[in-house]
Formats: sequence, structure tokens, C-alpha cells
Amino acid sequence: MIRITANPKEILEKLYLEHVTKALLTNDHKYIVSLISELSGRIKTLVPSLKDFHENLDAEVDIKLIQQILENGAFSGVEFFAIMNAFLKRIEELEHPHDENERLQVQKELENIGQPKNWGEIAPYFLKIHKLIDIADKRRLEALRDPQVIQLRNYLREKKLEKSRFSQ
Repeated sequence: MIRITANPKEILEKLYLEHVTKALLTNDHKYIVSLISELSGRIKTLVPSLKDFHENLDAEVDIKLIQQILENGAFSGVEFFAIMNAFLKRIEELEHPHDENERLQVQKELENIGQPKNWGEIAPYFLKIHKLIDIADKRRLEALRDPQVIQLRNYLREKKLEKSRFSQ
């Protein structure tokens, strides 16, 4: 009988990093674009109704432009850092104040990395952004269950219904 001593989450993270690293080292454009699109989409789901937020993120992380840059072999550390900084900026806008240390640590690491020697060095940052999104999402879900938030939401719904009755 084989006994697995590692945490399943750690195994999944390791497999994810291996897969991302391979995609980056082999210049798998479609996969790299899908990684960036996935992160962008996850950030947007944190605030599904804020269309301005979505538009700003789309302007900062232009998927079609990134795809063209990758296809033309012009993707460099500059583009990578711009994308990661755009994600970090949006996460900062959404994060709970108690969670800023994790984001600040990732920002500091990015500032200190300089020009990557190879694309495998940047793979962990895709996972780190996912983890920051997970933290923000957890806080969002906690807030949705908060009795005061529920009470406020119900109050606003009632006011909206009341207003719509008067306007008819």
C-alpha cells in the first residue's frame, strides 16, 4: 500500500506550477493567454456588478494585445510585471485591510525579481495571484453572511421595491 504523506493541496499546487512552468518554457501561447484570462475572470467575479471595474481591468490587461505580443515573440518581463501589477492593483482595491500583508509580500517579491533569467521563474506568481484572489473571495463570502450586511441588503431591496411602486 502506497501512503501519501503530502497534503493534497500541496500536490495540486506542485502539479499546477509544473504545468505552468512547462507552458512558459515552451512558449505555449494559448495556455499562457488562458492563464491570464482565468486570473482576470476570477478577479471580476469578486465584484460581478461593477462594470467599470471590469472595463478598467480589461484595459490594463488587454488579452488580445497580450496574445499578439506572445505570437510575435515580444513578450518580456516588462509585460509580465505590468500584468501582475494590474492584478495586484485590482486585488488591493477589493481586499480586506487585514489581508494586505500577503499582497504586499507578493509585490515586494515582484519588485526584487528583476528581469527573469527564464520564464520558469515567474510561474509561481500565477499561483500567488490565485491565492490572493482566494483570500479576497473568502472575505467576500464571509461578508455576504454577515447579519448586518444581510439586514442592509434587505432594507435596500425594500426601498427599491417601494420606489418602483411609486413610479408606476
